This record gives sequence, C-alpha cells and structure tokens, in this order.
Amino acid sequence: MTTHIDRLLRTAKAEIRAGRPQVGRAEVLAALERFPDNPRLLAQLAEAQEAVSGLPARPFVQAQLQRFLQIRSRMGLPAAVEDMAAAARLNPNSPLARNVFGGVLMEAGHLADAIPHLQTALRLDPAFREAAVNLGIALGKTGQIDRAIQVLRDLAHHSPDYLPGLEQLGPLLTQHLHHDPAIACFSHIAKLRPDDPEAVTRIALAQSAANRETAARLTLEQALLRWPDDDRIRVVLGNVLLTLGDLDAAQSQFEAALRINPASGRAYYNLSRTMDFAPGDPHIAAMQRLTGAPQPPTAEVEDRVSLHFALSKALEDTGDVAGSFENLKRGNDLRASQTRYSLDQDRKLFAGFRKRFASDAGSALTAIPTTRRPIFILGMMRSGTTLLEQMLSAHPAVLGGGEMEHLGVLLSAEPQSDAPLDAAALMRIRLGYLAAIQRLPGDEPVVVDKLPGNFRWLGLIRKALPEARILHMRRDPVAVSWSNYKTLFTNLAHGYTNRLEDIIGFYDLYEETMHHWRQEYPDGFLDVDYERLTRQPEPTIRAVLAYCDLPFDPACLAPQDNKRSVQTASLRQVRQGIYTGSSSKWRGFEPYLTPLTEHFGKPPT
Repeated sequence: MTTHIDRLLRTAKAEIRAGRPQVGRAEVLAALERFPDNPRLLAQLAEAQEAVSGLPARPFVQAQLQRFLQIRSRMGLPAAVEDMAAAARLNPNSPLARNVFGGVLMEAGHLADAIPHLQTALRLDPAFREAAVNLGIALGKTGQIDRAIQVLRDLAHHSPDYLPGLEQLGPLLTQHLHHDPAIACFSHIAKLRPDDPEAVTRIALAQSAANRETAARLTLEQALLRWPDDDRIRVVLGNVLLTLGDLDAAQSQFEAALRINPASGRAYYNLSRTMDFAPGDPHIAAMQRLTGAPQPPTAEVEDRVSLHFALSKALEDTGDVAGSFENLKRGNDLRASQTRYSLDQDRKLFAGFRKRFASDAGSALTAIPTTRRPIFILGMMRSGTTLLEQMLSAHPAVLGGGEMEHLGVLLSAEPQSDAPLDAAALMRIRLGYLAAIQRLPGDEPVVVDKLPGNFRWLGLIRKALPEARILHMRRDPVAVSWSNYKTLFTNLAHGYTNRLEDIIGFYDLYEETMHHWRQEYPDGFLDVDYERLTRQPEPTIRAVLAYCDLPFDPACLAPQDNKRSVQTASLRQVRQGIYTGSSSKWRGFEPYLTPLTEHFGKPPT
C-alpha cells in the first residue's frame, strides 16, 4: 500500500508543478476513496486544493464559500461537486462544508450520497436550519417520508417561524396524510405571510385533501373578500364547489377567473367539467386562439396541457371529432413529456408485489372484530369505481371514504424489498389503516376505500385485513382505455394514460396481476361488471351488498341523491344517476383508436 500511495503522491506533485493542480486533486480524491484517513493523502489534497483555489484549504469559511458559488455559476455542477468534495474531505468537522457539499450533491441528483453529509452537518450543529431543510428534502425525495417529517418537525419546534422549513414540512405532511398537522402548518405560513394569497389557498387545498370541502369553501370565500381579482383562488374555489356538487356556482367561479385571466388554461379546463359547449360558443374561439399562438419559453406546461384538454372537450361537444382528437393528442403528448412514464419499471414493480404478497409468502393475520371494517373498490382507473362507491355510500351503514391512499403510505413506511412481510409488519399496517378509517367522520360501521390502484397489492389486503371485502370493477377494455386517454389526471403518477401504447401495456399488466390474485386468492374478491351494473342495477347491487354482508337498501339505486362530496374525474357523471351508454362513447373516435381495437378487439355494439 505504501508504494502505491508514494506513486500517487509523486504523480499529484508532478501535476501541480506542471500547472495542472485540478488533475492532481482528482487523483488524490480518487485515492482517498480507498484510503479515506491516510494523513499523507490528506496533506497532498490540501496542497492541491490551495494550488487550485489560491485560498487556505482549512478552515472552510465565507471566502471559500464565495469561491465555490463562483465555480458553480461559471463552471457548472461537475466542477462544483469536485471542489466541494475536496473541501469536505479537508474540513470533515465543518457543518458549513458538509451542508454545502450535501446541497450540491442533491442538485446533481446524488441524493443518497448527500444524506450522510447533511446528517453530519446537523449533528455537528443541531441549530443549523439550512442543513435541516436540505436533509428533509433529500430524505423526502428518497422516499423516507417519516424521517423527513421528523427532521422538519424538530426544526419547526426549535424555529417555529422559519419559513423555508415550514414550506417543506407542509407538503410532506399532506403527502403522508397527516391532515390536521398539514392544515396547521399551512395556516401558520399564512400568518407569517399575511399578504400572500397563495398561502391561504394552500390551507384550502389541505382542507380539501382531508375531505373538508365545506371548510375549504369558507376559507376561499373569505380569501376572495380580500383578493377578489385573484384567478387562482377562484379556480380552486370552483373545484371545491364541483366536489360539493354545486355545478352552477363552480361554473360562475371559473367564468370569473377567465375574466381576470383570459389565458388561464386551468380555468378553461375546469369550466369544461361543468358544462357542455354549443357551436359558436365564444370560449371555443378564445381557446383556439390561445392554442394557436406561439408560447413564450416560460409558458407553464401544466396550463398548456389543461388548455388542450379543455378545447378537446369543447370540440367533442360540438361534434368536431378531428379537432377534438388533435387537441387531446397534443395535450397528452405534452403531459407525457412531463411524466416520462416507463412500462418496464411498472412491470418490475408489479412482479415484486405479486411475489411479496403471494398467498404462501410470509405471514397472514386472522380476522379480529373491529368497530369499523373496510370495503375496497379497485380496478383500472375509469372503470366505474366512483359510481359503485356512490351507490354503496348511499346505504345508511356505509361511509364513502373516497380515494384513500393510506394503504400505500403505510406500505411505503416498511423496508422496500421483494421480501414478504412478517406478522409484525402486517400488524403495523393493519393498525395504522384501521386507525385511519376510525378517524373519519360519522358512525357508519363500514367504510368504502375507492382507490383503483389498490389492485396492485390486493394480496396485502387479504393478509393484513382479512375481514375486508374487495370489489373488483371490470369494464370493456376499449372503453376503459379511451376514458383514461381523454381524462386529465392531476396526479403525474398516472403517466401510462398519456400514450395509447402505454395504456395497452398497462392494461395487459393489470389483467395479468388480477389473474394472479385470482389464482392466489380464489375467493378473495368479487368481480363487478360495469355494464351489468348500469343495465341491471338492482340485481347487481343486491349481489354486491350480500357479498359485503349488508342488507339491501333502495337508496343504493339512487346515487344521484347521495349528497356526499366527490373528488374524482367522474364527479359530474355520478350526479346524473345510473345511466347506460358511456362505454360506447369511444365509437365516435374509432378511426383514431385502431391500436386499441386491434389489440383488444371491438366489443359488441
């Protein structure tokens, strides 16, 4: 080893004497990966660093920080990362150097490498607020949500008015379904930024995420008294009114938003959800002008996507199929550039789920009496899950919980691998889930969890919540695929919906997964056919209720009378009652849907 290090040192010195200290520094840094504590290598690194920078290698103070910022600005990330790698090696007990190095590693996308440096910075200086924020961000982006929340909560405890920390904490709390703390966090931000309407808007969004639409409506209406010309507030208020079923009031808010900001794609899209357009509607011409105009480089992609989806809906209403599909494709292509969806990645994920939650893998719990039990409605997006939930939640013994994400969040808190879960992990998931449905309002003994994507881990439900009833919605694959393609999902995780070929691949993956679960758990769930539900609602819902151990109630046949809030893309349809014909709407676009009809075959008329 000594001979090897001697050779490295001679080479590094030669590079410095030749006027190439960066080359010598890079060689010493590489050697320190193998021999991290070698004093001779560290001394040579200090010499190289001083030759490169013209500053003392130790300590890392403001002058060194300013120089780093200049390197980052003039020479880019790779040079900045190398410079800070040297500085952190030479100043291992400097919180500032560790935090700056962790920050530049994060910027370069090396999140896992950044975390130890940020943890060290915070250990060396527990009051280092910037390091705490950076660590919270890095942990959150690597899926360690619980740890990220804890770091940022500790920061909020010691520095309750430190806005950068609160700005990171609030969204993480919402993501992890800690609704009350999230609302409190956003409310505190609003107090610290009393002149910022966006801060108030985020309170309402957090309230809406907690299914507290009435409170969200009040928050936004009060905000409008102060900021009547804020189109963003009006769009969010309109969406809250939509979930509450007040389509006329929602439409009025979207129209008002467009008077304030005539170029708002979001306002146009949400307006299209409240109404059907007629030929000659001035909104159509306005949208066509906007989509035809060149966009500045700073144009927000999300707003542009919304505009294309809105115009597609308007042109479909007026019978312009070609124009409708053209805009739909343009909107989906833009969204696809945002999501960069990978079907291969989903194939690997689903294979892991099928292996991890197979009937003979790991442990399984036995049913234990509970005060509330769940019914899961799952399947493909746009398969009729909202209609079935609306029908079931009309039953006096059933509460509609909406698209609850608790199961996935609880699973993500467990070690991520293909290894089966043991009994202790299953019990943590079980108790966490039951606590979540227990916190929901009302006293109904049954809660419907209508999150279609729960089909991915159906085996987990069978193992952790054996008393649960699982309803699998089935619908014609062409109709489902078309409905997915023409729906603008706010969640970018549904990236497969933006290209017909990805929808086909994902649907096949879904079918393969459900076939696997049927083989693993032959009596584990009930298939519910959407077409039969709409054409023969009473016998179908009777069979569903019997499977769920519930008596028949005629209210289940009148979902349009169910006044609960609905947040899904079907919110307008379910207010119209049970109707047939939606599965044939794709036929008007048949010339554009050859990939679907060739792959799945045309369903009977």
